[in-house]
Amino acid sequence: MEKQHLKSKHKTVNRILINTIIIYAQKFSTAALALVTTPLLLKVLGVEDYGVYTLTLGFVGTLTFLTWSLSGTTQRYIAVTLGEKNYGKLAQVLSSSLLIHLVYGIIIIAVIEVINLFYVNTLLDIPESRQNTIHYILTFVAGISFFNIIAIPFVGSLRATEDFKSIAIIGFVESSLKLIMAFLLLWFSGDKLILFSALMFLVSIVIFLAYFFRVMKAKKRIYKKFVKPNSVLIKEMLSFISWSLLGALATMSRNQGVTVLINVFFGVVANAAYGIAQQINNAVNILAQGVTTSMTPVLMKAAGENNNEKMLYMMRTMAKLSFFSISIFSIPTLFEMNYILELWLKVVPEGSVIFSQLIIVLVLVVLLSSGIQNVFIAIGKVKEYNIYTSVFLVLNLPLSYILFKIGFSSYSIITVGIFLEIITLNIRLLLLKKHLNYKISDYFSEITQIILPTLVISVLLFFWMYVEIPKFIHLIVSFISSLLIAPIIIYKFSLDSFQKEYVSNILKKMKFIKE
Repeated sequence: MEKQHLKSKHKTVNRILINTIIIYAQKFSTAALALVTTPLLLKVLGVEDYGVYTLTLGFVGTLTFLTWSLSGTTQRYIAVTLGEKNYGKLAQVLSSSLLIHLVYGIIIIAVIEVINLFYVNTLLDIPESRQNTIHYILTFVAGISFFNIIAIPFVGSLRATEDFKSIAIIGFVESSLKLIMAFLLLWFSGDKLILFSALMFLVSIVIFLAYFFRVMKAKKRIYKKFVKPNSVLIKEMLSFISWSLLGALATMSRNQGVTVLINVFFGVVANAAYGIAQQINNAVNILAQGVTTSMTPVLMKAAGENNNEKMLYMMRTMAKLSFFSISIFSIPTLFEMNYILELWLKVVPEGSVIFSQLIIVLVLVVLLSSGIQNVFIAIGKVKEYNIYTSVFLVLNLPLSYILFKIGFSSYSIITVGIFLEIITLNIRLLLLKKHLNYKISDYFSEITQIILPTLVISVLLFFWMYVEIPKFIHLIVSFISSLLIAPIIIYKFSLDSFQKEYVSNILKKMKFIKE
């Protein structure tokens, strides 16, 4: 029995390992392409137009806040159904999910167009020269949102069946197309902002079709034949989604809602600065996404198997490895941010440095509770979880509004988010204790193991900041120090045997150590 358990555990390690490597390859290539695309767009569009585009995406994001809940629900139902080995139900899940997303996408287009026609210039602080342009941009972004929404069931199907290779290829194609579109703007003399929005709309159609045809080709692994949507299942999924509503609102308030509030008080230049910070956020998050994306299906299937011990262990491992993977690179980035942005952008929008630094801190704090939400999605206890956690997270916008009103700076909205995230971490732990009899002391013990290497590196880099040598050498030494010291401390003091095996296998696959 013990031998069979070890064999199963080893198989799980290898599956997660392969998926993680595939995801990292795609994410790193996507990040590299995005790092090239962003300064190019700043150069071609200018700071003001780049701010307008960032604002538009954020504004539409506030209206499509349910997208996150829809995606999580779809993946959850497919993964849990696979864990239950109920293959006949898979086709019903996919068709029912597709109908829900299609209706939601149509509603979103209708809402955006009504706002676009009657209210947009009064809601947003748009430069007068761009008030006519914004109508065209919003229409294209509405179309982009529609195709992104109806692609969710197909992406969820590929993720739940762990077809990360297909997701990686399509993701790379998407990023490459965006870079090509940005280069095309160099040879266009008309309104580049409208053209770029139109080109991004075309890219969204191409990517949707890529996901659609990939699932159709692989349908034998996902479902035997297409069936009509199941009304009972639709009601069940909608009920599940409805209790994710508060969580979706909270996520929206901390991400897209921030963009709109910053615009109201500080204008499109501040939106450009926040947009740059979001690019840093996306690049930094790539490292954690490789871990969380590859482990989430395993966690979900463990729930379907009623294996709570395995599910909670995957949750802790997800938090630990995702935090470590980010901190090794993000801590030196935080200290060297000013010079990094100068190298990357040449012309740095005002406020970009402090926004980017605070975004990194927020990401690290969020990762301390990585995996907990997936546990509650997996066991179907989203109602109570979202009520308690979202009550605090949705305070991000009203508290920031008050601070802005009394004269606080634009970046104080991120500090509010950090404070609220720390509070909700403790609420999540209390809910874990209530529903799964989880020992909170165990989690804080793990958090100590997580934070220790980060504190050591931060102290070293803090004192290193005051050493006066050429900036580029300073930057290189900062990253080398973190890359050499942090992994040793992490591997020696912060990982258990399973996690060490996982990390060792990654290094072996990448030929960093000998087999």
